[in-house]
Amino acid sequence: VERLTGERDRRLVRRLVEMHRHHTGSAKAERILNEWDHRVDQFRKVMPEAFARQVEKHLQEGEDIRVPVPSPEAPTSVVA
Repeated sequence: VERLTGERDRRLVRRLVEMHRHHTGSAKAERILNEWDHRVDQFRKVMPEAFARQVEKHLQEGEDIRVPVPSPEAPTSVVA
């Protein structure tokens, strides 16, 4: 468990919250987005250590194997 690292993590989480709000009408998601600058540091990233090592190894080799950040133009898309 670690804090979000970098702008990419922040963009990904924001898009996921935006998509959640879009699909559910969540008032809590709306509040989080309205207070994003103060709320973003409350999010944490959770992944198995072995996977984190593989991601880092691939990034050092110039290959990004992470899930892409969903496009803002496609608010109804689903992240797998």
